[in-house]
Amino acid sequence: MIVRDEVDFGAAIAAERLGVPCPSVLVLAAGSLLRKELIAEPLAELRAEYGLPSDPGLAMLDRDLVLTPFPPSFRSPGFPLPASAFSYRPADVVPALVRSKTPTVYFTLGTVFQPDADDLFSRVLAGLRTVPAKVIVTVGERNDPAALGPQPDHVRVERFIPQEELLPYCDLVVSHGGSGSLLGALAHGLPSVLLPLGADQPHNAQRCVELGLGQMHDAATVTPDEVAATVSAVLADQNYRHAAERWRCSGPRNPPPDGCSQGCPVARAHYRVRFAVSNATNSGEATVLPPAGIRPIERSQRSDPRPHLRRGRGRTTSRSFANADGDYRDPANVRRDPRRRDHRSVARRSRPVGDARRRPVARPVPRRW
Repeated sequence: MIVRDEVDFGAAIAAERLGVPCPSVLVLAAGSLLRKELIAEPLAELRAEYGLPSDPGLAMLDRDLVLTPFPPSFRSPGFPLPASAFSYRPADVVPALVRSKTPTVYFTLGTVFQPDADDLFSRVLAGLRTVPAKVIVTVGERNDPAALGPQPDHVRVERFIPQEELLPYCDLVVSHGGSGSLLGALAHGLPSVLLPLGADQPHNAQRCVELGLGQMHDAATVTPDEVAATVSAVLADQNYRHAAERWRCSGPRNPPPDGCSQGCPVARAHYRVRFAVSNATNSGEATVLPPAGIRPIERSQRSDPRPHLRRGRGRTTSRSFANADGDYRDPANVRRDPRRRDHRSVARRSRPVGDARRRPVARPVPRRW
């Protein structure tokens, strides 16, 4: 099995050539950047080069499972999700925190376009300094915060801060509109001021404006005064915040960890391709990875919950998760075979501490069938 992102076409060609399933993960939030009519001709040439049959409808892109971490309704209406799509949350719903009276604004330009955006950093930061709010800026590992000069006390510039630690305390995100930054803002119910630079960012920003999740400016011409006015307006208008809060609570909810074997996205993705993977191998056992939440059971462990699968009919390898019928079960739910009798069938207990003898007493052993 080969897992790829939606724009990794080479991996899809390789998987089809090898005859293995190839689930994909969406990385474009709005979905309107990738258009099949633009890539049909080069992909047809590539398929012919590797001896693959013609695929004018480009079914190779979504014939297998498609995982999407974005809210389904955020996607552009003109580019609906395929029938094979499965929507999931990358993390649980983030609870809303009680924030301070002074708002906090987070400014980032992601990790790709930062080296060529020094002028944009300076213009945006000059506008944010005049906003009555705490300002946190991350410039990336390749840039030096000192290059932006001295900052007032309410402005903090760092190379990197984990967003999952910072966003719960923020009130607004100023970003380039990348899918990752936008997904983080939506997951925490935060409105955005967007300055798209390229790639899928203009499409994501336009979709945010259409849904009332923020405002957008041209990164090439925006001025410090426009940045300050837009940030102040979005902070003052609670409609943006309420719209973002609705998006935070929308979408599918992941099941708790104890239900991972049946409901979590990774397990479902695994279940949908496990038979194809098994059929592609000679043995059909011990080649499929376990679903999330099911830990491998080693034979060396004393508490083997499946002793009846260790010998004779139904034997599996030392790290197998399938029984003789190819059925996947949580080891915790597999019942012991009462016909098997070994040293673990006799449970010993000690007498009370006050008894000087403290001889072990064996419980009666059930007769074999």
